[in-house]
Amino acid sequence: EVLRREMRQMEGAWFSTEDIERSRVRLQRLSYLETVDVETPAVAGTNDQVDVNVTVTERPAGRLIFGVGYGQESGVLLNASVNQRNFLGTGNEVGFTFNNSRTNTIYSFSYNNPYYTLDGISRGFRLYYREIDAEEANVADYVIDAYGAEISFGIPLNEFDTLNFAAGYEHLTIDTASRVAREIRDFLDDNGEEYDNFKLQTSWSTDSRNRAFFPNRGMLNRVSAELTLPGSDAEYYKIGARHLSYLPAADFLTLSLRGELGYGDGYGTIEDLPFFENYFAGGLRSVRGFEANTLGPRFDNDEPSGGSFKITGGADAIFPLPFERFEESARIAAFVDAGNVFASAGDFDAGEIRYSAGLSLLWLTPVGPLALSVAQPLNDQEDDETESFQFSFGVPF
Repeated sequence: EVLRREMRQMEGAWFSTEDIERSRVRLQRLSYLETVDVETPAVAGTNDQVDVNVTVTERPAGRLIFGVGYGQESGVLLNASVNQRNFLGTGNEVGFTFNNSRTNTIYSFSYNNPYYTLDGISRGFRLYYREIDAEEANVADYVIDAYGAEISFGIPLNEFDTLNFAAGYEHLTIDTASRVAREIRDFLDDNGEEYDNFKLQTSWSTDSRNRAFFPNRGMLNRVSAELTLPGSDAEYYKIGARHLSYLPAADFLTLSLRGELGYGDGYGTIEDLPFFENYFAGGLRSVRGFEANTLGPRFDNDEPSGGSFKITGGADAIFPLPFERFEESARIAAFVDAGNVFASAGDFDAGEIRYSAGLSLLWLTPVGPLALSVAQPLNDQEDDETESFQFSFGVPF
């Protein structure tokens, strides 16, 4: 049932090459399938019927991981996780995760049913606790302790478009050191150090990528919004947009384009976006070649503050490794990154956008993902913190 519900070619219906291809892509995008092959031989003794034979190879759907990783942004990471992406063969995902690094400590339990209804409406739950040491992430000297719960629903509008809703509660505490930036101390004096927030989130996405891992055609567009309800201790909103596309240029070359915008602000009792919700840029996940989270505005003590407006993007020329066994698990790319963050949208200055270029490797190893990049900043300024070689191993990227 878990596989057949993804089929768009119905038994006994008129044969459609479009429906066959869409069925193959939907199966190929399931994270617990590695390969999908479809054959349509003629039915013996007939001249107007074909069979549809689908052969799949599964990835290991269950993961029990105890490991150690290292990333320049997160330091040494201890992690343990129990994750089942196809729980008891139902297609549901159940997971418990513990991560501990110099920047983050995270405990989370999650459950998601992608077919909560027969029409494909999904429903998920998440419980979590996290501790973030901002100073270790190259930001200011404060620590966030937060715990919360969330319920989410995904509503398919058609084959490619999905509308998502989530509602949740979060309790958040800010602990600071005596030498914390004046702007942070003023904010906490005005608004307190503990916050009970009730959140609503929604997003619309259209996704035509052909694979769950390493796609080589299709695109993802996503628009999202997050709001803490009136009466929450920190009243703010954030909106964002993301684009990611893959264009096959040749058998050995895929071009990828990407861009991301983010904007937030406070309302009600909060004048501006709270400092602990600011956007950041720089590092392996945004503008490579610059140290993680260091681009953009700074507090009066010269620590990175982030900002309420973020713009990043780039382009990649992706090549497969010259070994067949790595075709589905590794990629190399030449890239150009661009972006920065600004205190507000009104402070945007195209002349302040930072650029970099370089080479990257992404490899899904048996013990965790490995991401490497060698980048050269193209227009760094005297106060920018650059970092040509960046990597992450055994940690999310």
